[in-house]
Parts: sequence; structure tokens; C-alpha cells
Amino acid sequence: MALRIQAARIEDKGVVEVIYFSEDFEWLLPWAENSGAGQTVENDGSGTAPQIYSAKNDEGQTAAEALLAHGYGLEESRGASIYLQKCYLKFGKADYQAGLTLPAVDGIPSGEKVMLSFDWAPMVGGTRKFDPVQLIITVTNGSETVGLDPIGHNFVNEVDKLEWLHADVVLEGVSITKDTRITIKSDAWGETAATSGSSVYRRWFIDNIKLSRAN
Repeated sequence: MALRIQAARIEDKGVVEVIYFSEDFEWLLPWAENSGAGQTVENDGSGTAPQIYSAKNDEGQTAAEALLAHGYGLEESRGASIYLQKCYLKFGKADYQAGLTLPAVDGIPSGEKVMLSFDWAPMVGGTRKFDPVQLIITVTNGSETVGLDPIGHNFVNEVDKLEWLHADVVLEGVSITKDTRITIKSDAWGETAATSGSSVYRRWFIDNIKLSRAN
């Protein structure tokens, strides 16, 4: 017996989402597997995190070299402090702040309102204290840099379990062209025990970055 189904009504909802850039870092899997990188967020703060400068694929290319080849900028306040996870990135260590500049994005119409979205998490230490890190987003066009409001977290020490947080940030009042640079990094940039009197911990993770048209 054959059944014939005919639609009685079709609703056109138009284009659901216009995406100009997206990154889930899954392409870093060979580097992660070769270096034994773990998943610290999923394991509530426990996981191996090799430096991107030491993690290599089968051809001997480091994860740092691969990220640079993909157009990323590696932002580190005092030196090597970006690490590889499976498959996302970890930033910072005691007194070393770090972040990431996104690759150039072309094709965004002039005057378009754009949303930057990503998943992130602070680090939680062995004493169950969450790093008091805030993320700073800057948009740079030539010599002009616009900083957006800091993004923080509300995890409670010794109570909450580490998990991913989602951020949606509308980039208003700025133009985004192929020459624009968008940077996400920790706060307390450059602050150290020498200036603050105690070690500064601003460690964090990022995954699933996206630039899309804001509704």
C-alpha cells in the first residue's frame, strides 16, 4: 500500500541565522590526541592541558603554529600561557594573563549589527576556589580600540560544579571589516604578585565562537 502525503500549509520563516564566522576547534583533535589533552571543564577542573607550543600533530606542526596559520592572534601578557584541551583552549596561569584575537572576517555588510557568541568557563582550583576572572572584549580598527563591558561569572567557591557558560555580546557602535581585530582576553592584564602583593589567577576556557547577524 502506498501513502501519499500532501502539505496543506507551508510557513516560510526566512533565514534563521546569518553566520559570518564560526569556530569549534574540532580540527585540533589530532594535536589533542597526540599530546594527551584532557577536558578540564567537563571533569570539574581536572584535566591535562599541554601548552600549544609543545602539542604537535603527526607532521610535527605545533598547535600554536596551526592557530597562527588559521589567522588567530595569540595574546599573552608575559609569555607562553595558552594551553590545549580536547577540543578547546585554556588560557592563563598564575600571574600570566592570556587571550585570543580572532581571524580577520570579510563580507560583513557596512553598518550591520553583529553578535559575538561563545562558550566559556573560569578555572576552579584544587581548593575549590574559582578564579575571579572576567573576560574583556575589544574591537580594534586601526589606532582606535573599543572595549566592551567585562563578562564575569557567578560560580560559588566550594559549592558549584564547573560547567560551560554562554555569552552573547552585540557589537554595537563599531564597524567590522576585513581589517578589524576582535580580541577576547582576561582582565587584570599585566597584574602580578609583584604589583598586587599576591599571585593573580585569571585562568579560563573558550569554545564554540561565532560571529553572526544580530536580530
